[in-house]
Amino acid sequence: MSTINKTFLRVLLAIACCIALAFSLLPQAEAAMRADVVTGKVTLNGQVIDNKNAKYPLLTYSNITYFPMTYHLSRFMGVETDWNNAAKSLNITAGGAQSAYVAEPGKAPKGSVSVTLPSYRISVNGALIDNKEATYPIFNYNGVTYFPLTFRYAYESFGWGYQWDAENGLRIDTTSAPARVPTEPNTGNAALDKALTILNDGYAAGGKYHGMLEGRGKKTSFDAALDVSSTPDVTTVKFTAEPFPFFDNGVSYFANYYAVKGGFASDEQIGISGNSPELGDVGYPIYDEVAVWAENSYIGKCFLDCQFTGARSKHISDFKRTAAAGSAETWTLHVSYAEDSFTPHRFDLTPYVHVGENRLALRVFKRCTGSWMEDQDFWRFSGIHRSVSLHFYPETHLYDLRVRTPLTDNYTRATLETRLRVMGASLGKAKLTLTDKAGKTLWAAEKPLTALESYVSAEIPGVKLWSAEEPNLYTLTVVLTNAQGQVTEVCRTKVGFRQFEMKDKIMCLNGKRIVFHGVNRHEFDCDRGRVMTHDLLIRDIRDMKAMNINAVRTCHYPNTSEFYRLCDEYGLYVIDEANIETHGSWQPMHDWVVPDNRPEWQEAVLARGRAMLERDKNHPCILLWSCGNESWGGKDLYELSQYYRREDPTRLVHYEGVANDPRYPDTTDVHSNMYRRVASIEEYLQSNPDKPFINCEYTHAMGNSCGGMSLYTALEDKYSMYQGGFIWDYVDQALRVKAPNGQERLAYGGDFGDKPTDWQFNTNGIILGDRTQTGKCQEVRYLFRDVFLTPDETGVTVKNRRLFQTLTGYDVRWTLECDRKPISAGETLLPDIAPGESAHIDLPFGTLPEGQTVVTCFLVLREKTGILEAGTVLSHGQTVFGAMKKAETPDNAPAPVIGDCNVGFRGEGLGVLLARRGGIISFRDRLGRETLLRAPQLSLFRASTDNDRGNGNNIQQGVYHLISRHSACSDADIQQEAGRTTLVYRYTTPMLPDFAVTVRYTMHSQDALDVTVDWPGLPNQPDMPALGLSFQLDPRLTRVRCYGYGPDENYIDRREGAYLGWHSWNVADGMTRYCKPQESGNRTGVQVVSVTDADGHGVEISGDNLEVSVQPWLPEELEAAYHPSDLMGSVRTVLDVAMFRKGIGGDDSWDAPVLPQFCYPADKPYTFTFTMKAL
Repeated sequence: MSTINKTFLRVLLAIACCIALAFSLLPQAEAAMRADVVTGKVTLNGQVIDNKNAKYPLLTYSNITYFPMTYHLSRFMGVETDWNNAAKSLNITAGGAQSAYVAEPGKAPKGSVSVTLPSYRISVNGALIDNKEATYPIFNYNGVTYFPLTFRYAYESFGWGYQWDAENGLRIDTTSAPARVPTEPNTGNAALDKALTILNDGYAAGGKYHGMLEGRGKKTSFDAALDVSSTPDVTTVKFTAEPFPFFDNGVSYFANYYAVKGGFASDEQIGISGNSPELGDVGYPIYDEVAVWAENSYIGKCFLDCQFTGARSKHISDFKRTAAAGSAETWTLHVSYAEDSFTPHRFDLTPYVHVGENRLALRVFKRCTGSWMEDQDFWRFSGIHRSVSLHFYPETHLYDLRVRTPLTDNYTRATLETRLRVMGASLGKAKLTLTDKAGKTLWAAEKPLTALESYVSAEIPGVKLWSAEEPNLYTLTVVLTNAQGQVTEVCRTKVGFRQFEMKDKIMCLNGKRIVFHGVNRHEFDCDRGRVMTHDLLIRDIRDMKAMNINAVRTCHYPNTSEFYRLCDEYGLYVIDEANIETHGSWQPMHDWVVPDNRPEWQEAVLARGRAMLERDKNHPCILLWSCGNESWGGKDLYELSQYYRREDPTRLVHYEGVANDPRYPDTTDVHSNMYRRVASIEEYLQSNPDKPFINCEYTHAMGNSCGGMSLYTALEDKYSMYQGGFIWDYVDQALRVKAPNGQERLAYGGDFGDKPTDWQFNTNGIILGDRTQTGKCQEVRYLFRDVFLTPDETGVTVKNRRLFQTLTGYDVRWTLECDRKPISAGETLLPDIAPGESAHIDLPFGTLPEGQTVVTCFLVLREKTGILEAGTVLSHGQTVFGAMKKAETPDNAPAPVIGDCNVGFRGEGLGVLLARRGGIISFRDRLGRETLLRAPQLSLFRASTDNDRGNGNNIQQGVYHLISRHSACSDADIQQEAGRTTLVYRYTTPMLPDFAVTVRYTMHSQDALDVTVDWPGLPNQPDMPALGLSFQLDPRLTRVRCYGYGPDENYIDRREGAYLGWHSWNVADGMTRYCKPQESGNRTGVQVVSVTDADGHGVEISGDNLEVSVQPWLPEELEAAYHPSDLMGSVRTVLDVAMFRKGIGGDDSWDAPVLPQFCYPADKPYTFTFTMKAL
């Protein structure tokens, strides 16, 4: 058992966050090693250490931080150093006088440095250190002694406190406690002295125990008074220390020592309580270490917790036993079996565990009956992807805690209802305490445990309600005692007071209609697969909140427990979905659909829902339980919905399959559809339905998609029973690998030789697989905003559309432009605006100038709030007044030089050459350098988007590719007038007789060339993908500056989130790196765009309401590439100037066409003009 326990806690808790010290001016050392320069933030006694500019920087060795013990630093930390030159020894003593810190200026090296072990003797508080055998030795660097601030030195020797977290880095306080020296225990009780000796010098003078706990990259220490009781055979030591900062609440310690014949036994337990990320909401004691085992020693109940992926089952076997007499025997015992790869399973190992060493084995099956139930559209992984842990329960144990918070009197009175289920023969009492964020006690009660199930309820006055806008949480602490009054367990859970219900056929939270601005989220990381780290979860939730996403559907399985805790804390609504999808059994409409009404499948269905509900039931963020996804219908799923209602009437039930199989309509409380189009949704909402409507999946975000999303969000104000939806989905499911060409790429289906495959069909995120945001995020942020800004001539009207939260702590940042030039800008404090209210904020515009005046306002977070950083922009609004003033210029073009093959013009800083057949072939910048590589080509098609391939547009646009790339250009028709020369070219193809596209180049000034494209109309052809010209420019032109809608790519059906203004980017970034390269990078409403080199020389294009893209690749190159990494070594800059581009669509990615209002019929005539200038 000792081997199991030690290994377990090292994995689970001993995540080092050790820090270090160092000392100075000592002789040269020997034995070279390597250490790394610290790059993270370190604060010492409240002062941030500038490690980059330190002559003696902080270093790390074996994940331990080391400090240079220079004279100034040691004095600052209150440490005395005594160097004995004759004896060649150094003594380091705590308790010196502290002084101000003076840094030695210098420049720290980067990366690792060489350090050496000192050859002299070192003592700490008079005790000689065996430095050569130390795990974390003292060493020298740059002539200075470096000291490790391990637990042994930092707290035990010097009494210093220290903490680490991701936000604040490492913080050290050397002023908080006097130094202490470990002493030998001498209590007068031999058994107790022996027990305390086993605690490895944790005993401190004064009858206190000093201990330390590590976990989640953090470490903390504590002192605790000892509660000692003895019998002739057993000495029991109990102590509690709390709270610990890296757990949400606290931790309790219990230790028992047994003086038995033949040896001494101890079982030391760490009771992790509250919202520990490893163990869930209700804490369980865990054995830390067994120092000595002997026969008849106590072993409590031992459970193994497992969560894994892919295999959908687990197995424990192959136990090795070492007998007390020393002889070894080995045998295998089958313990149990379970399915469902996304919820915990517990196996009682108590009957199988023996004194000595035990081996636990998990057998993972790649295929089992559970495979039928887990047929989601996702990667098929095998292996363990969540925690495996040993739990040791005390004699009296709280194994289940349920919390409910009904509200009454118009949601002004709150009641806390708890149900406690305990196990054990020695029942005592349960003490319950509710505290607020500041630690103030709001309520306390004590309940005698006369039965294994108890209920405690009370009205709690003055609580603040929980919502995603205001995620107010309280802490419920339950302390259990046994019949002797001894504390056996301390458990904590977070409580959010809220009420979710159906009122008049509308879902309401705390009495108000709720609208889900949601997203479906698979647990996926391009480097770790389904393993979710804390930092990754924080990043996702921060980005979601910054995009105004307020809800998540856990598609299509329960997420890791920490995700729900973070949603509770930072505010996201959740549809918690059972791990059920039988997609493959019904998609072809077989007659063997599962689970359907099959009784043999019902328990499997119920077990999955039961495991999810029991694990997650206390999370206020969860508003609906979901019966799964795409599993058709039938009685089995209906029974699951009924189970949810019986066990938890405080939430509603969701299931989308009823839309396809309505035999059991009461399976769901809401009408949920996926990919239902707007017109059809309106049909439903106008039919006097009996249930509200949500899109459980919509605006399919595969590749360059989410077009037409604004049509869905427009329904929110039009129909009260339309209550939003969940975008499919959040992040591309792609794995980062190295391609055969040596380039890094995000791999998708088929890249591993897996056939058959759906290729990139799982890359449906609004963010890329490496979590890079795309232009889709720009649209989501705007359409999901809950604060509306409407600028006018005197200021801006701000509408707070939040349900509960007063708008406070925000600034309005504004700009005023006229005719593309900045006039004024500023930032003003936004006054408090109550939910549902509006306010007009006067801004110092003055009298608006004549011309095109653009007022843009941004809602900016003033200070860090919750998970969002200061400066986060959450909303914007823009109003355009008037039109551009255009100067009239007389025709004064330079005279053409007309040759046999070419026609040339030389103006003021402009050189243009046009071929008699083929169009413009030379366009020089103001330095006389060529910018144009080839004559421009018609641009009537695009690289196919994922939606194009799904709905067949890639085939339909073939005729436009033919015209663009395989048309003959006629000889120029040269037309001359006074001060004006025009060359007219006709593009024809034998496939379309009597049809021609006309391009006219007109020189009418000294520094500009006008280009006009005429489309006469072509009947009986598909809608046009685009109408424009494509220019291949010199690749040295790498910088783009554009006045149009941006900053990110946008299209006619996805431009609500863009705003008019100046936007810049590098040509290499003009292509969004979707997993499969495709049409991307477009900007709409462009008035002027320049493509230049680093010195600002190149080409400028101007016109009215153009659409422009600038990137390194031709559409054919994008079409041929399977990954962005396939595109290597571009030799051109591709400037595409268009009158229009067809919308990208987004209702789905398999057959939904682009909506008619975002298309351009081919049978209509179109004409547009733009102007080229040299820069």
